[in-house]
Amino acid sequence: MSKAEKRYFHLYAQMGGGKVGVPKYVRLFDLIDKQTEYDDEAVKNRGFNSTDKAFLNEKIQESLHILYLNKSSEAELKLQLSYIPRLVERQLWTELQKRLKKARQLAIEQGGFLALLDIIQWEKKIVISKGEKDIVVQLKALIKEEDEVRRQLNSELDYQNLRIEVDILRLKDVRLKKPENKVLFEQFAASPLLNSDTKVLPLKAQADYHRIKSIVHQYAGKSGQAYIHAQALISLFEDNEEFKYNNLFEYKRNLCLFSELCYLSGNYDEIPDMMDKIEAIPIKSEDSDTEVFKTVCLFGLLYALVKADREVGLKYVHKIETLWDKHAPNIGVRRQLSYFYNIMIFFSLFGEWKEADKWLEKILNFGRTNAKKDVQTAARIWKLVVGCELEPEELDNHIQRAFRYLTRNNQYGETEKHILETFRALHKSIEKKEKQQAWQRLHDYLTIRLDEQERSTHFIGMEELHLWCASKLQGLTIAELMKTQEEQGIH
Repeated sequence: MSKAEKRYFHLYAQMGGGKVGVPKYVRLFDLIDKQTEYDDEAVKNRGFNSTDKAFLNEKIQESLHILYLNKSSEAELKLQLSYIPRLVERQLWTELQKRLKKARQLAIEQGGFLALLDIIQWEKKIVISKGEKDIVVQLKALIKEEDEVRRQLNSELDYQNLRIEVDILRLKDVRLKKPENKVLFEQFAASPLLNSDTKVLPLKAQADYHRIKSIVHQYAGKSGQAYIHAQALISLFEDNEEFKYNNLFEYKRNLCLFSELCYLSGNYDEIPDMMDKIEAIPIKSEDSDTEVFKTVCLFGLLYALVKADREVGLKYVHKIETLWDKHAPNIGVRRQLSYFYNIMIFFSLFGEWKEADKWLEKILNFGRTNAKKDVQTAARIWKLVVGCELEPEELDNHIQRAFRYLTRNNQYGETEKHILETFRALHKSIEKKEKQQAWQRLHDYLTIRLDEQERSTHFIGMEELHLWCASKLQGLTIAELMKTQEEQGIH
């Protein structure tokens, strides 16, 4: 709870406290509030039981309900609707019409089709009870409107259900490794709902449509098309303030999706703005905070990598280190290894090899896992780079370890063989000219590999290894080389 919410809770408790002293549930609240971490044993020792905790929770919810009753249009709509049964019962028609008009306006602004159906039902009852001459005309108009509202509501539910099914499938099998999940995803992607004219859809349905389309294109490898739909999705929220305000959690979640697609589609300059927007949204929950950690920290770091921006990178490395113990248990092994790898590469860009090695060791000592084998393999190869920079006298030992790992895991192909031969040559080289020749041979070989059409033949770290060779040939750090290439328009 925020400070304002806690303050209001105490004020609310005083309203019904009378002269009987501090209520038991308030004493329980204050006890828990003083704890830095919840200690159930301490609560029990002070004489509070599960019934007391349940009652406290009810009182907290009551106070929050009253606090926010008039602070959102959604709460205002519920308040207006709550007046109607009592006004109908007392036949206070003038006041009733005023309340219904206000409720109708709020429902239309929010796209609240269920509430609008409820309002129309009351309006029909009122028309019938008043028995005016044009009763048939009025009823027909309301029934016609009701049919349209039902159509809009059904449309909204259809897209919502499709979006939920897609999200659940991705949650279960994000890479669609199981054939049955891939088939199911393709069925979702072929849904007639995704070929509709979005202009006739309600806002929520439009948002779900663009989210699903962006995910479908992402899986198809069409990152440009995925970006376009994600951009349209964010525009829906930002062009409709009321819609955004009433759906802040969805807005935040979709900003996370858009950040990922900005990176995948090469629209890197938009990432910092997305990071700021995500962090500015006032939604605080364990799931929400973890999602921010997973998205903001990762894509902020990736932006720093692409732009070779040391200041931004250090900011996110510090954030990751600060929040790691809290959120790491809630993120998957793949994401954890991705953090380690990208931080290691970040420090490598600037020639900070001791820091790079610290994060590299986190991958090498991670323990047995089948997740992110590509990252673990890339780490073994990058250890040769770090070894070459930090402890050249130990390079032969690193080569032996890399060879054993690669052969044991069936990863010792032509490229890996060429890389290890290069590092053997570097280890044996005495003169600078010999080292330059070794770097040049590997650079030229990787240039050919990177120019190949099939990206599937590239392994993680190939581009970074290529840049490292070029940086050694030019006597620059990788970051300096990247800045030079950017200035020259080389990608």
